[in-house]
Amino acid sequence: MRYRFYREHKYVSYMLTEFERKVAKTDFSNSIEIAALQDPFNTLWALMQGHAKYEDNAIHTLLLNKEKSLPTIIAQDHADFEQRFIELAQGLDNIFHCDDAKERLELGYIFYLSYRFFVAENLRHIHLEETVLMPILQELYVDEILANVEATTYKNMTSQQMIEMMAHLFPHMDINDKVFFLSDIQRAEPEKFNIAYAGILPTLTSNEQKKISILFPV
Repeated sequence: MRYRFYREHKYVSYMLTEFERKVAKTDFSNSIEIAALQDPFNTLWALMQGHAKYEDNAIHTLLLNKEKSLPTIIAQDHADFEQRFIELAQGLDNIFHCDDAKERLELGYIFYLSYRFFVAENLRHIHLEETVLMPILQELYVDEILANVEATTYKNMTSQQMIEMMAHLFPHMDINDKVFFLSDIQRAEPEKFNIAYAGILPTLTSNEQKKISILFPV
């Protein structure tokens, strides 16, 4: 199989959907429950900002290097998503400071619908990145060049940061994705790999440990 980016979309999609479920179960007449949305919303916003920044700066610049432009709809999405989160944040703040319980319920429902629609838009967005943009990148570059993008990231990470990254991503991935990340790290930063590997191995299932240990003998 060709080298491909965007495997972390599984984690991003999970985080977005989990927050949607949390909003769906929130009693917006209750100010305590509204306040409980604030921290996970801010965490999600930071995740989306960091994810978009990484894609723009590390992956999507590959097109510019070949004097090609990013598909318009994908480029516009990142700018639009930032504005959408600003609007959602303002909406959540308005709900929290509303004194009327019935009005909070109505505003809460509007917030839920708006956020749910954003999740749907993001699914379209990541689908286009994986089915339209990734094939273009694979056509323009050999796998070694594509792998160098991630290698630059790993160069700037400590072994502990690699462990933390995998600990976030791996629960939402199949074993093939996990092998991909481990192989990528081993190839890019062999000296850091042993520590990262030893740190993440205990978090895997016994079956995964058996399969992975064959590929990465200690």
